[in-house]
Amino acid sequence: MWRRARPAGAPAVARGEGFVSPGLTPRERDVLALLGRTMTNTQIARHLHIEESTAKTHVQSVLSKLGVHTRVEAALMASRAGL
Repeated sequence: MWRRARPAGAPAVARGEGFVSPGLTPRERDVLALLGRTMTNTQIARHLHIEESTAKTHVQSVLSKLGVHTRVEAALMASRAGL
C-alpha cells in the first residue's frame, strides 16, 4: 500500500482528503475516531475496555502526533478523514 508523504509542517489531515497521519498506531486511530464522536476519556476507556489513564495517554499521544492542542481540533480532523 502506498502512503502519500506530507510536507513538513503540513496538517496531518488535509481538508477533503481521507488522510490521517501514518504515524498513528491502530489504537490511536481508534481513539481518534472516538474523539470524533465527542467521547470523553471515560467513555473511550469503557468502549475500548482499557483503563481511563490509558485512554488519557492515547488521547494526548493523538493530539501530539496530529499537532493539535484540543480535542475539538482532533475531532475535526477525524471528521475530515471520514473516521
